[in-house]
Amino acid sequence: MRRLFLPVLLTLVLLGTLVAVAVNAGRARDLPPIMMRRGARYMLDIGYGRTYSMGRAFTGVSDEYTADSPAGPRSLTMRDSKLLQATPYTWVVHTMYRTNTMGEAYVVTENVNAVYWEPGMTRVVVHIAGAFGIMLHLMDVATDDLTLIDDELLYSRCAHPYPERCLFVSGQPDSVQKELHLLDVNTGETQRIARGSLNDNVNHWSPDGTRFAYVIIENGAGVVYLHNVESGTSQQLMRLPLSGVYVLEWSADARWLRVSASENGEIEAIRVASVADEQPPLDVLAAHPDVLACTRWSPTAPVTICRFADTDRDTHHLHTLTLPAGEMEPLISVQSNRTPQFVWSPDGTLLAVQLERDSNFPLYVVPLADPHLQLVDDDDVTSSTLRWRRW
Repeated sequence: MRRLFLPVLLTLVLLGTLVAVAVNAGRARDLPPIMMRRGARYMLDIGYGRTYSMGRAFTGVSDEYTADSPAGPRSLTMRDSKLLQATPYTWVVHTMYRTNTMGEAYVVTENVNAVYWEPGMTRVVVHIAGAFGIMLHLMDVATDDLTLIDDELLYSRCAHPYPERCLFVSGQPDSVQKELHLLDVNTGETQRIARGSLNDNVNHWSPDGTRFAYVIIENGAGVVYLHNVESGTSQQLMRLPLSGVYVLEWSADARWLRVSASENGEIEAIRVASVADEQPPLDVLAAHPDVLACTRWSPTAPVTICRFADTDRDTHHLHTLTLPAGEMEPLISVQSNRTPQFVWSPDGTLLAVQLERDSNFPLYVVPLADPHLQLVDDDDVTSSTLRWRRW
């Protein structure tokens, strides 16, 4: 009997493998080839819906988020998510846990909004939601001691990839005058960069973490400043005669800054400035008046996507704007009942695009080498935020 057991077991394993290969091969034939090729490297995540890898949807969302230190094994875990009503905002907050050497979790603090490790893993930047605003703290990893840095935090943005320095905007939400500060996470020291009519969301680090841009409204005009962290100096990059909402975005190589300004919900100016030399900013709307918006830099090249208007409001024309030449080339036209969502893959070869058609939100990928829509899923897909994740 024992003599027969091993051959029978090997035969069953071989048959199971052949069946699995056949099933997967049949499934793969139904998938867009580009998704098959990239599926082993990237996942396309649409947030609280589905995650796609090799065309298969994985459902379910974890209620636990762990912020690992860059070198481990220390970790901070936020879980038990809940809604906290605070004035004037509503936040999703978490309880923060630490794991000790015995693998046991204990509570450090509650009402945590965000956690950022600094490179030396000795301190952590912690945002804690209070009754009337967000408080910015530094936590000592060895002792779990929390040091209050600011109790009127409106917004903060740490440098990448790990925050040795953090920018934060402080002030009352209903006050015109706000302050922009730079926090040195290693020392806990702060430096005031600017004071004035600051938009708390418009302060952006360059991808290499050596500079950041911010906007101050002065006499009805938006002045974009560029701050060099090493020299500690700011210089004016451009001035636009608009006092509305500004959106800034750096190119991946940190050489270009795209600035969009809008009034009453309509974009009135799009400029792209070089931060490597003193050539004048490119005025996109002056050259292309039909452009509605430009968003999303490629992660691998100075290329951004611009959306053009059409007489049919459900038709959207996507173009690529390439720097430094400023060449605008058509990419693809799509039909959607609202503005399409799109995001680059990490290698810059694909665009993931989500449309709206008759209350459904089909998901596509567009290969840049051969631009056309390749369907990923149109089976009752919900609207969410697209992002690519390495796996």
